[in-house]
Amino acid sequence: MTIRTNRVLSLIFVHYAEIDETLVLNGLIYDDIKLEITDHIASEIEVKMEESSILFDDAFYQVLLNWKDQMKPSWSFMLGTNQIAPLIITQNCHSKVKKQLFISLLISLLITFIILILSRNFNNEVQILKIELGFRILCLISSLLILISRIMIWRTKYKTTFGYLFNRNSFILIFYLFFIGSGLFPIRYYNSNLSLNGVFIFFPIMLFILPIFSLQFAYKHFQFEKKSSISYP
Repeated sequence: MTIRTNRVLSLIFVHYAEIDETLVLNGLIYDDIKLEITDHIASEIEVKMEESSILFDDAFYQVLLNWKDQMKPSWSFMLGTNQIAPLIITQNCHSKVKKQLFISLLISLLITFIILILSRNFNNEVQILKIELGFRILCLISSLLILISRIMIWRTKYKTTFGYLFNRNSFILIFYLFFIGSGLFPIRYYNSNLSLNGVFIFFPIMLFILPIFSLQFAYKHFQFEKKSSISYP
């Protein structure tokens, strides 16, 4: 049994590139998802060959049939109608973007609420201007970090869902952050109008929080690149 198992594993290893190529032909172009699915399929092929005593090609065909629904072309409104990809990729990216937006919204609302409460008892205009200046500087630094990260991802040989999600809106985020940081977007406080206060505080904060999560996507891309470079020098 051990000898047969070793033979099966050796055969799967020989055909590993074939599995990888088949997934690419089905639209699985992102290395992080593709690597995970390739391992799953290889394991399922191993089980099929062991339990049914069938050849690799037959086992591979049967396993691919089980993954057929996950390979169907799909799209998500969160990713844009032009982004058609296998269902497994769309669901993965949709989940990540949904989580990013939800957490960003909660954090932005919480910070806005805290600032509104504090601003009612804090009327030192000089200190407010200093805080505003510090916030604008942070926005400019973030826009620079996004630009550098985009260039680094562009130069990498790996394609990941993290890199795709980061690049998807990176130019818009750079523009917004520069817009805020340079002072073109007003950050004003209307002590007599609480709703206007909220609007002019919430949107700059939201546009600052979103890039932070986008930079997390870039970081995870670089993490995958580092691990892959160590595993496959």
